[in-house]
Amino acid sequence: MNLTFLKGHFNQNLARVQSVENPKDRYYIINMTLPEALDWEAGDYALFSFFDQNNKQFLKFHPFYFASIPKEQKLVVGLKTKNPPNLFEEKVLSMNSEDRVKIKGPYNSHIIKETNTQPLVLIANGINIIPIRAFLKNLKSDSLQPVTLIYISRDFYLFREELDSIAKRNHSIKIHYVFDHSESSKILKQLVQKYGNNAFYYIYGSDKTISYANQDLKQLSIHKKQIITNQLKRY
Repeated sequence: MNLTFLKGHFNQNLARVQSVENPKDRYYIINMTLPEALDWEAGDYALFSFFDQNNKQFLKFHPFYFASIPKEQKLVVGLKTKNPPNLFEEKVLSMNSEDRVKIKGPYNSHIIKETNTQPLVLIANGINIIPIRAFLKNLKSDSLQPVTLIYISRDFYLFREELDSIAKRNHSIKIHYVFDHSESSKILKQLVQKYGNNAFYYIYGSDKTISYANQDLKQLSIHKKQIITNQLKRY
């Protein structure tokens, strides 16, 4: 266990639920108050323990990426439930306004490198768009850093309107919405031909998404040091 993790582990805060939104089917967004002492960077995650009103106790801590950034003055996380939702998900989704939430962290994941010119290729599937939403939200509108997002989903593109709005304000950001690995692989190949090992390739996704993207990049001769994979082990 490294020192950064230990520091986050002993950094605890208390937030309160503001609302639980259901933008589509099994996708949910949880909005919370921002604890005054809590600070984090885009790409970070924390451990959250939600209060169970029925049993009058806090649930076990679970990891969630931050979807928001501090300057938004709110704390936002999200989840996609199983079908049907498991017991933990049911309890989280039944929370009411002002219910308490314990937070441990933040913990530093592999933070996306924001530089002046080095290209970034971001790959995410489904609910794993959450940390990328935070990064793009944090990116300065006058940034000249080329950023390309490949967003894979078979059912719903969470934050799509917001992502499009961010890209509209910053012409260095390009977004590709694709249905599956076959489509994403074609676009990734074009990007590798354009940028090669001059770019960093960040993958946020399921085991399958990470495996496919890693395999594609390896076959296209991208160095391991240019590939960063991120995945939280969920509940």
